[in-house]
Amino acid sequence: MSEKGKDPRVPLDSSRIWLILIILLGSAVRLYRLDYQSLWFDESLSMALASAPLKLSIEATLAEGLQHLPLYYLLLRIFVWIGRSEMVLRLPSAVCGVLAFPLIYQVGRRCLGQGTGLFAALLLAVNPYHVWFSQEARMYSLLMLSTLGALYFFLRLLRENRRSLWLGFIVFHAIGYCTLYFAFFIPLIEFAFILCTWRVNYAMLRRWTLAQFAAALTLSPWIVAIFLSGYRNFGIGWIPRPQWYAPLQTLWNFSIGYTEVITSLVAVSLVVFWLALVWGLVSATGDHAPARLLLSLWVGLPIAITFLMSFRRPFYVDRYLIICLPAFLVLVARGALHPRPRLARWGWALALLVASSIGLSRVYFDAEYYTKEDWRGAAQYIAQHEQPGDVIALRLAASALPFNYYYQGQLERVPITNLDTSRPVKDIAAGHQRLWLVRPHYHDSTHLLAKSQPELTEADETDPLFLRWVNDHRSDVVEVKELSGLRLTLYKLSR
Repeated sequence: MSEKGKDPRVPLDSSRIWLILIILLGSAVRLYRLDYQSLWFDESLSMALASAPLKLSIEATLAEGLQHLPLYYLLLRIFVWIGRSEMVLRLPSAVCGVLAFPLIYQVGRRCLGQGTGLFAALLLAVNPYHVWFSQEARMYSLLMLSTLGALYFFLRLLRENRRSLWLGFIVFHAIGYCTLYFAFFIPLIEFAFILCTWRVNYAMLRRWTLAQFAAALTLSPWIVAIFLSGYRNFGIGWIPRPQWYAPLQTLWNFSIGYTEVITSLVAVSLVVFWLALVWGLVSATGDHAPARLLLSLWVGLPIAITFLMSFRRPFYVDRYLIICLPAFLVLVARGALHPRPRLARWGWALALLVASSIGLSRVYFDAEYYTKEDWRGAAQYIAQHEQPGDVIALRLAASALPFNYYYQGQLERVPITNLDTSRPVKDIAAGHQRLWLVRPHYHDSTHLLAKSQPELTEADETDPLFLRWVNDHRSDVVEVKELSGLRLTLYKLSR
């Protein structure tokens, strides 16, 4: 990796000004409507784990499955002391998203030049995929930040052997290891790069191994807790086997965000992004060849390995692969800025920004696809129309977390299904005049959250007792209220 890549068209002082402007833009984009949508189940789980007593929180995190690691929830506990509003709960993710801008700039600058670094930061600022997870109370934004930090210090260490750099290297790897297991792809990328450039970088392998061992030690208390607890649930049984086109769909989502409908605009946007990606790979030659190798491994290894292994045990989920997004955007930025005619560069860069902005607008305003489950609206509606003697039946026990976060009324709330057990609805309804049935419901099976939790949306079809009760009481339905991702049905029970 060479420092010769500084772009003379972007003087150092000007680049700092541009980076500050990009940080301001990205901050505004991530704070805009941060609390507009209500928490969905995964976010309410984050809130519950962060607000519970520490011992109970750790036990619950272990029980949720081995894919959950404690660092994000410990970080969120600090913010929960400030408040429990949607804004406060999502603020750590937004902050991590903003902190990623200077890091991707530095990574892009050291790999492929200053102009590439700046444009990669700008693409990240308006990237709909990154914005979506920067506005969600989950660990994915922190995971990507740790990835960027780890590989930034790795790039520095390829040229400099300083203790302060090794310390930063260890800290960012440790953050990743304690956030999500997918962070272990990062040392795999680095090790593969060292092997591919063995003649140049063999001397750092020993120090690199020791640093990795030091970073992994931070996770050892959690590993001990896992074995002592006896929990062996991976918590990924809901993940389906990937289709053959899953890696392409991941790159699609990295480019313009989640969407299922291929329109002419979507097709043009993908062509603009993917041609830039290919051209970025092809054009990074000469002094930039090592950078091309590292970025290619960064994008390709996690996606390829996860895809292939998922045919034996499925765990291919796009959001876990957010670690690949920075390298993807750096290569795209390189491809857009490489054409020699200035007009071509400006046109390609503008097309990428327009495509990203269109995808970003869907994150905010697509009421059919990007809306979260409206538990806030459900709780408010029931509170406004409830009567003494009512009871609330929650289709799934998991629904209690987001519903109870918003509902402050006095009605009894009873789950129908809890894990593998199902309680007859007639038993819940006994002694009550009216019953509110609350269940997940999506008009379109391609809805973003419907795709991410198929085990929830298909529950109705797997419980004959529930279906029989619903069919027997069709005439008792007083009102049906459709909300985003939810359906409220009010029954007036006949005596």
